[in-house]
Amino acid sequence: MRSDIRPGGVFPDYSLPDQTGTVRTLSELQGRDPLILLLARGNYCPKEHQQHLELAANQSKVAVAYTQIVTIATDDYHTLQEFRASIGAQWNFSGRARGRRTTAAPEPVASDRTRVSLRVRPCPAGMPPG
Repeated sequence: MRSDIRPGGVFPDYSLPDQTGTVRTLSELQGRDPLILLLARGNYCPKEHQQHLELAANQSKVAVAYTQIVTIATDDYHTLQEFRASIGAQWNFSGRARGRRTTAAPEPVASDRTRVSLRVRPCPAGMPPG
């Protein structure tokens, strides 16, 4: 795990391509609102689908609270589009840059732009890293 991503630390302002291929920073997506940040294993994981379906079912309630949602997944451009469409998400999905693979499976965190709680664990045995 990176030494700058730790419990109580300030989360990095990543620049990643979203589901449209546009590179965006987390701070740009967050704006002045609270942010729910989901660090997902990827489209292949049934647990991620279930978690995202539950959040998608409640996304209108989250929007009423002026809260943004962003998913960062290990998937490429086309798989991000498929993942987002399959759950009916209206929020931003960002993924890896072309040709880059991830070997860790992060878990969801929430951020108020100052402090975060983060746990990263390896993908289960037999599961592809994205």
